[in-house]
Amino acid sequence: MLEPKPFLRWVGGKGWIAPLIKRISEVSEHSIYIEPFLGSGAIFFSLRPSRAILCDVNKELISAFEVVVENPEIVFTRLSRMPISATDYYLVRESKPRSKMGIALRFLYLNRLAYGGIYRVNKDGMFNVPYGKKFSFGDVISRSNLCSSRDILRAAIIRSQDFRATLSKVPRSSLIYVDPVYTSGKSERFDRYTKESFSMSDHQDLANLVTAAVLEKNATAIVSLPYDINFSTLYIGGLWVGLQRGNKFGIRKEKNMPYMELIWIGSAFESNSDLLRIIRSFKSKADLKILGFTSKMLSERTLQSWRSRANTL
Repeated sequence: MLEPKPFLRWVGGKGWIAPLIKRISEVSEHSIYIEPFLGSGAIFFSLRPSRAILCDVNKELISAFEVVVENPEIVFTRLSRMPISATDYYLVRESKPRSKMGIALRFLYLNRLAYGGIYRVNKDGMFNVPYGKKFSFGDVISRSNLCSSRDILRAAIIRSQDFRATLSKVPRSSLIYVDPVYTSGKSERFDRYTKESFSMSDHQDLANLVTAAVLEKNATAIVSLPYDINFSTLYIGGLWVGLQRGNKFGIRKEKNMPYMELIWIGSAFESNSDLLRIIRSFKSKADLKILGFTSKMLSERTLQSWRSRANTL
C-alpha cells in the first residue's frame, strides 16, 4: 500500500512546514492529535497519528473526508466518470446535491478543477471560483491513494464544527495544530472561507482557547500565523519562530519576493532543552528555512531582523 497523501488541492496548505512539526511532535508527550481547521489535512497525513480529532467548519469539506472513509472505491469510480470541461464545471458548480455522497463528489470535482485550487464563497455561501485549466484527476484522486487515506483516517474522529466547539473540550495532553484563516492584522478583511468572515475578534477567541488548553490541559499547541506584528499580542509566553517558504508562487514569484510566516509554540515544555534543540538543529529543507526564534514578545525590530535573513532565491 502506498503512503497516503492529501487528496485535496489547498491554497495555503501547510505541507511545507510538516517536517518541523513532525520533529516537534516527537518530543511532545501527547495522547491525541487535534486540528480545528482541517483543510487538506497535510499535517495529519504527515504525522499519521494513532488517534486524532479532525474538524472544520466547512461541511462540504468534512463530507468529502467522511465519504472517503466510508467508501473510497465508490468515490473514485463516480468521480472518474464525471466529464471535464468548462461547461461541465459550471454545471457542477451551480448544482445543489442533497446526499452526502453527492455533496462530497461536487466538492472534490470543484476542488480539483477550480482556478488555482482556490476555495472561496460569496456572502451567500455559494462557491464562486472560476474554472481553471483541464486537469486529469491524476494520482492524488486515485483509487490507491483514496484507499490508503481511508486506512489512516479511520483512526480519526471527523466533525464539522466551529473551532470554539473543538477547542473548548480538548483532552489532556493533546497535540494541537492550528492553521486559521489569514489576513493582515491591520484589517478586518479576511479570505471568505465561509459566508461568515473570520475577524480579529475570532482570532482573539482562538488565542484564548489555545492558551487555555496549554495552561489548563497540558496541551502542546502549534499555531500558524501571518508574518504580521499585529498577531503577536494575542499569544502569551511560548516560543515564536519565523519561517521562510523556499519556493515562491503567484505574485511573490513574479516579483522574486520571499514568503514568510510565523508559528507560535505553546506547551508545558516550552523551556525544555529538547524543543530548543530541535529548533536550533533543524536543517533547512528545499521548502523550509528557519529565520529565527524567540521566547520574548515579538517586536517589529525582531521581525525586521528575521526578514533580513530571508533570501529571494
